[in-house]
Amino acid sequence: MRFLGVKVPEELEEMIIATGRPKWEVVREELISLIDEMIAFYHAKTKVKPILEAIESFHGRGREPLVSEVAEKVGMDSRPMGVLLKKHGIQSRKTHRQGAEGRYFTFDLRDRIEAMLKAGAI
Repeated sequence: MRFLGVKVPEELEEMIIATGRPKWEVVREELISLIDEMIAFYHAKTKVKPILEAIESFHGRGREPLVSEVAEKVGMDSRPMGVLLKKHGIQSRKTHRQGAEGRYFTFDLRDRIEAMLKAGAI
């Protein structure tokens, strides 16, 4: 393992000292935690694009898809998919379509999804 020198601001140093633990231990744990969060964010980001493309595909055919249809198309369970999309401001709505109640990705999401895909931020 390589050595990494980190300059800790005074206010953080005081907080670290208050824990009663060695500085290196606290900084190492926080750095590992931050890297793990960044990796999780990257993986989540790479999974969102196919989901949005699937929803856009249904909308392009003039259909509002059920959550379960989109989940099946992208190979995910519907609950984690919903949690992931919610982080990006995309939520399904409980709606009745042709007498069947379900959670649908409605047409009002179309513009937002297209903009997200065009921007390439996802």
